[in-house]
Amino acid sequence: MKPTEAEIATLKAKHPTTLHLLEYDGGISAVIAKQPPRAEWNRLVAVSAAEPAQRGRAVEDFARACIIWPSQAELDTIVAERPALLARFGNELADLAGASEKISSKKL
Repeated sequence: MKPTEAEIATLKAKHPTTLHLLEYDGGISAVIAKQPPRAEWNRLVAVSAAEPAQRGRAVEDFARACIIWPSQAELDTIVAERPALLARFGNELADLAGASEKISSKKL
């Protein structure tokens, strides 16, 4: 399932931040997520550092906090059948937050 153009327009009007279409199933299905806010990133980092055993749950919570479409109930249905998707969405959103950005340095 993918959002319609009307749904996308409504979400863009409601959320004045950058939105991302995260596609899966070879592009047949998707979720829409807002650009990860710093507060959510900070929460992910804090939980991961304080409780390493909870890192997986922290990544899933990070994804849930950023995904704005479909509804949480619909997302629960998707994840009930494919539980690893939340972690994959969380990893992609972490990349969008700059986690995998290549940084180079030069000695001055």
